[in-house]
Amino acid sequence: MRILQIYKNALPLSMGGVEQVIKNITLETRKLGVEQQVLALNKNSQRMHYAGAEIHYFYENFSYASCPFSLSLWHRFKQLTAWADLIHYHYPWPSADFMHLTCRIKKPFIVTYHADVLKAQWQKFLYTPIQNAFLERAKKIIATSQNLLTTSTVLKKFNNKSTVIPLGINPEDYPTAQPEVYKKWQTQLGQDFILFVGVLRQYKGLPYLLEAAAQTKVPLVIAGQGPLYQELQTNIQANNLNHVHLIGAITEADKVALLQLCRAVILPSQTRAEAFGICLLEGALFKKPLISTELGTGTSFVNQDQKTGLVVAPKNAQALAHAMNTLYQNPLLAEEYGTQAFQWFMNNFTSATMGERYLQVYEKILERL
Repeated sequence: MRILQIYKNALPLSMGGVEQVIKNITLETRKLGVEQQVLALNKNSQRMHYAGAEIHYFYENFSYASCPFSLSLWHRFKQLTAWADLIHYHYPWPSADFMHLTCRIKKPFIVTYHADVLKAQWQKFLYTPIQNAFLERAKKIIATSQNLLTTSTVLKKFNNKSTVIPLGINPEDYPTAQPEVYKKWQTQLGQDFILFVGVLRQYKGLPYLLEAAAQTKVPLVIAGQGPLYQELQTNIQANNLNHVHLIGAITEADKVALLQLCRAVILPSQTRAEAFGICLLEGALFKKPLISTELGTGTSFVNQDQKTGLVVAPKNAQALAHAMNTLYQNPLLAEEYGTQAFQWFMNNFTSATMGERYLQVYEKILERL
């Protein structure tokens, strides 16, 4: 069985939640006999083998509204898709919808629906017909949580062919921190801080997190790089937030150490662009309580309010500050939530379970052809 996964980004040249999901699906289904290739974009065209798959990177010519496009991929798209028995798109990436339709691809395909497309009204007017035509042709649409499937206005149109497969990570990817790395961060940051890990994008709600930090003395660590880095740094300095540490990009070894040292993991996102939150799974794996916002998406599937952590209203700095104080000042409650978060993770969010469920979908579709 040959599966071609398609998304705008892919590991190892791009880091992000969807990229990690693609890697885990590739690795887990390969163990079950599936051959995988991945198409993605980058500033350099190249091919490489990673995580048991051949990764084809095509040159990104331009990007508009966070939607990159490659002319070279468009020209070769039909030829490349001919290799596959089944195409697996990761949505949203409107360029892929466009390429599939204009190249008149006849191969069967499924779509993992990671998030709604959030665009201005005039952009929705132009894109919606393309979106609907693309999704109507899909053999199966897979939402990453029941919350997303229930609340997405787009998915309501395709309820008859939609199902849910939660995202998963592999515990083996997160070994115990190296002693020297652990000691470095413990010396620099201490421990029992609240931890944010992720790309510093607008929808992550980080300005509200800094506003919350100004209302509490709970130590906060923000790890990651992205468009908001300079703005956050200026904010921290201007408001003398000496208990907030903006540490920039980190390695996987650094992340493991920080997850071991922290009191809780926080994801203060403000829009439905945050459809799941891999960092919440990572926190749960390390038996950490979680703080997240109610967006009507998978974040509140991963983080069960007052069971695995605390869920608060989005864009509400006071509520974030209260949640941070609660877990910082009540270590026994934090430990209880963290234990329950780990149990919830092991029951629902391992990459092995995710891979098995995707294989079942692949097989059923190909059996019907």
